[in-house]
Amino acid sequence: MLALIPDKGFEFVATKLPDPLAEAIWGGFMRILHATMPDINVNRTPHGDTGNTLDHTPEVTQTGALALSPMGAQDFAPTGKAVRLPTDTYVLSITDGQITRINVDPGPGTGLGGILAQRGLA
Repeated sequence: MLALIPDKGFEFVATKLPDPLAEAIWGGFMRILHATMPDINVNRTPHGDTGNTLDHTPEVTQTGALALSPMGAQDFAPTGKAVRLPTDTYVLSITDGQITRINVDPGPGTGLGGILAQRGLA
């Protein structure tokens, strides 16, 4: 999915964030997660396609076998505890074959906080 994000003109919008995140921040964070958790899986279930938007539910799983360094701020040792986050519904806006906006209303236990909690680190 990261390959479909443009360098400019991208926004990640979540109801729990005060402002949208640009590609540099959101993409950087996702690249760190993928680098420190190469066994992370995001399984998507599509719900609808209206031409320039795609509704889908991602389910994130990971084994916890590797160290985690979110944003390079703190290293969390491998725990071996598997992660299966609750699902959220994302709406992707697509322009010229690239994802220009991701809208999400995150539920409890999702995101980085959910990953850390399930690994026993939060």
